[in-house]
Amino acid sequence: MIRPWRPGDGQALMDCLLAQARLRGLDDITVGTIAKFDGALGFYAKNGYVQIPRNALRFGFPVMAPDDIFCRLDLTS
Repeated sequence: MIRPWRPGDGQALMDCLLAQARLRGLDDITVGTIAKFDGALGFYAKNGYVQIPRNALRFGFPVMAPDDIFCRLDLTS
């Protein structure tokens, strides 16, 4: 049975993602979103992501049609 979503679940998932990314030796994580999702933008910023221009995306990054904001987290520091 799946329990309902609760406050803190998103942060728990992010913490797990970051731990796994570091274990795998990734240098960074990049995400795309849309400007009207200001809650998502705040969440990413709280977790250290910074906005980057679209032209800074790596070749082949899978951009979804509505994405207009991109954020990257540097895992090397």
